[in-house]
Amino acid sequence: MGSSGPGGESGSRFSDLFRDLRELVHMLYIETVPSYGNSFWFQVGFYVMVLGALLAVTGAIMMFFGPYWWNYSVAGMYVSQIHFWAAEILVTLLFVHMFVNFSTKAYSKRKDMWVLGVVMLFLVLLQYAFGVGLNNNVVAQYN
Repeated sequence: MGSSGPGGESGSRFSDLFRDLRELVHMLYIETVPSYGNSFWFQVGFYVMVLGALLAVTGAIMMFFGPYWWNYSVAGMYVSQIHFWAAEILVTLLFVHMFVNFSTKAYSKRKDMWVLGVVMLFLVLLQYAFGVGLNNNVVAQYN
């Protein structure tokens, strides 16, 4: 009795898919890390990406439930504060990242990347300025 039935074929499809995904993830691994790779300053760009993902999730939650929820419910205020402080830390780390790249001249390796970085910085600061206005507080009033 072999596994030549339909269940055997779908099992092999899933194992092939799993193997392909594992190979894809393995391609993204960094095999050798430079000596400075374990420092905080080298990893600031990764922290910015993680904060961007956190901001996307909390922003989507806040967008789904609306301003009444994030201003007047306890859970909404909690999500709103996570979103607010993640945005504060993101903007701070963006400037730290920019300082590290300028001080190590990392921008000179790829000329097109700094243009993308400047555009992204402009968009983040624009979103930050409009996002502060949604807080309904004194800072939002005078921003």
